Amino acid sequence: MKKTLILILISIIVFFWINFFYTYKLINQKYTYKQEKYINLEKVPNKIRQFALKIEDKRFYQHFWVDFLAIIRAIKEDIKAWKFKQWASTIDQQVIKLSEWNFWKRWISTKLKEVFLATNLDFHYSKNNIFLYWINNVQFPYWVKGFKSACKVYFWRSCNKLFDSEILYLFAMYQTWKNPSTNFKLIKDRSYILCKYLKSNWENIDCNNFYQLPPVKKLKANFKKLTIFDLLPENIKSKLKINTKYQKLSQNIIENTVWYRKAINMQDCCVLIMNKTWNILTMNTCRKPWDNQNNSWINGCLIKRQTGSAIKPFLYLKAMLDLWWTWWTILEDKKIDFILNWLKKYIPRNFDMKYHGKVPLAVALGSSLNVPAVTTLNKIWVQKFLNFINKLRLELWDSKKQIKADQQTYTADKLGLSAALGTYAMTPIEFTNLWRTFLLNWKLIIDNWKWEIKNNKNNELSVIDNKIIWDYVKKINILYKILSQNKNRLISFELENNLDVPWWAVKTWTSRHFVDGWTCGVNKNKQIVLCVWAGNYNELGMTKPGSESAGFLWNLIASKIK
Repeated sequence: MKKTLILILISIIVFFWINFFYTYKLINQKYTYKQEKYINLEKVPNKIRQFALKIEDKRFYQHFWVDFLAIIRAIKEDIKAWKFKQWASTIDQQVIKLSEWNFWKRWISTKLKEVFLATNLDFHYSKNNIFLYWINNVQFPYWVKGFKSACKVYFWRSCNKLFDSEILYLFAMYQTWKNPSTNFKLIKDRSYILCKYLKSNWENIDCNNFYQLPPVKKLKANFKKLTIFDLLPENIKSKLKINTKYQKLSQNIIENTVWYRKAINMQDCCVLIMNKTWNILTMNTCRKPWDNQNNSWINGCLIKRQTGSAIKPFLYLKAMLDLWWTWWTILEDKKIDFILNWLKKYIPRNFDMKYHGKVPLAVALGSSLNVPAVTTLNKIWVQKFLNFINKLRLELWDSKKQIKADQQTYTADKLGLSAALGTYAMTPIEFTNLWRTFLLNWKLIIDNWKWEIKNNKNNELSVIDNKIIWDYVKKINILYKILSQNKNRLISFELENNLDVPWWAVKTWTSRHFVDGWTCGVNKNKQIVLCVWAGNYNELGMTKPGSESAGFLWNLIASKIK
């Protein structure tokens, strides 16, 4: 008997300690969006603390993880309504819900799991810590987290400057989980009920003028007017120089091709046009800024995606500079094994799963052959290529902070030879900016690189500079011609294809399972770059490759830019 009891006791202890690590992971996970938090309970306004305890869990400091009196009350209400109307969740249980999205599903199994984890939570965290976490992580519509953030987002003021009616409006929004721009009155009615509840039980609160809520009335109009441009960081907003003609053209084409996008399962896209001075002339997305699926604002032009074969022009530019290759340099397109270690080997394959023997560099690039690209990267080294890309981005005025973060994420060890096929991910804005390489005044760029020129004993910079400038300009012009000639694409594309538009140098790409499609092009006559990303935010595959998804939209837009 004693042994049995000891085993049971040990099992309980092990259960709680194992569960502790899972619970700790849940409540300490990091979020990618900007979130303002209170550092301790003393900083939280008294009204928020009082209302939270009296509305959400009035016996929070008395019960231990579960409020049995609340459960009995909820059962009575559920029996009267003959459905699961109330669940009697304590603040401890709500913390578990806030930590993992699956717990918001109203199933008995998730409720039981929630109770077990809440039990464990109370064993390892104080009530004050749990309460503070709840205040900082309460989920509001539009993916706003925490009361401190919500006060500024919805009322443009700090929480300690809000009226009682405004604070209760936030509680009503949390309880109803309704869109304030379309359910404004419903949320106000709920906040009025909460006010009456508080007045009848504890608080000396005035509910007579509750329906006024003047600051919130602005909210409805504010959300309706929000556009994808409002979601941009300040450093990118400063680059906006919207060309009305291009913007309307892109938007009309997106709206008129809904039938085609539905047919190929392409819900999302980003269309960008930039000029040579880093001005964004147009930015359009296939989906509106508000994402109903995830209850959040979203701008597809800010989401990182693998760049794929659309990065190959820069790989061959590096090869031309380092290996002195030209457009007629012969490359081998044949089966080749790259031994990574004694257990693994990498065998690159072309999109059509065929090998084409000896091909000129112009054809390898124009037809987007993968095997020659990987072989080329192996010759110039992965780290050198990544450094080259990051250096170009730096000279093209991308954020230094973002480039440093990408350098840590996309290393030579992590990407390996697959970097030749564009596993280096960028946002459409960053990638369109990289394509401005074909438009830049390289004399200015090289002037910034003077300090890197080696073997220059006499400091005769002008002679060396002129040579480097001429070499860069020459190689970039060669690449531009390669990408603008349809004959170089014939191995992989039909004679009539979406990339064949006069005066445009174009490259396209398709990811595995058609998850992403890219098409980017440069027009030196107009001095603009046009890039289109196509796909789905949820990473579902399309039914067409990049040349017929992103390329379809790109062709319609590029053909009408005159």
